[in-house]
Amino acid sequence: MLTSSTLTPQETPRIRWACRRGMRELDVILLPYFEKFYETLPLQKQEDFIALLDSSDQDLWRWFFTEAQPESAVLHEMVLDIKKTQDVPTVS
Repeated sequence: MLTSSTLTPQETPRIRWACRRGMRELDVILLPYFEKFYETLPLQKQEDFIALLDSSDQDLWRWFFTEAQPESAVLHEMVLDIKKTQDVPTVS
C-alpha cells in the first residue's frame, strides 16, 4: 500500500509500479497519466491519485469503462480528471 505521508521523490518508481495493474486496459490509462501529469499535480491531487491506486482492479475497470462511480467524491473527481486526459470508451 502506498501512503502519501511517507512518499518521497525516491519512491516514484513505487508509484509507477502501482500503475501497472492486472488488466492491460488499466495499464494504458494509469501509466500514461502518471508519466505525463503526476509530477505537475498539486500535492493534494498526487495524494488522491495514490489513493485511487489502492482501489481494486475490478473497481477501477468499472469506474473507467462503465457508468459506475466511486462512492468517494475525491476518487470520483480523480477518475474524471484521468478520463479527460485519455480517450476512454464507456461500455454498457
